Order: sequence, then C-alpha cells, then structure tokens
Amino acid sequence: MGNDITLYSWADEHIGQIKLCLSWVDILTVEREEEISDAKRLGFQGDFRATIYITIGQNLSKIKE
Repeated sequence: MGNDITLYSWADEHIGQIKLCLSWVDILTVEREEEISDAKRLGFQGDFRATIYITIGQNLSKIKE
C-alpha cells in the first residue's frame, strides 16, 4: 500500500478513504521511510514492517548487473 499512501494522501478527496482503510490495518509494509511518515500523518497506529522492497516478478541478479 505504501506508495499509494504517499501519492493519494495529498488529494483531499482521498484522505477519508485512506484513513478508513488504515483503521482496518494492523501491520503495514512500506518500501520507503517517507511512507511511514505519511501513514502516521494519516493516523495509522499499527506496526510497520519496513522497509520491504517489493520485487515480485523481477530477477534481482539482472537488476544488480
């Protein structure tokens, strides 16, 4: 959910929906430290599992070349 929080949390029409969604969440995974700040700003009080880089479908050995 991480980058979506950062992207949409600054648009007034999305803030209420994001806050509601975060109220259902116990654990949030994020890719960047900024996303932790954004989630806290929106009232998230659960646990963070950060930073977890989402690389599903990517071959990491090729990325490091």
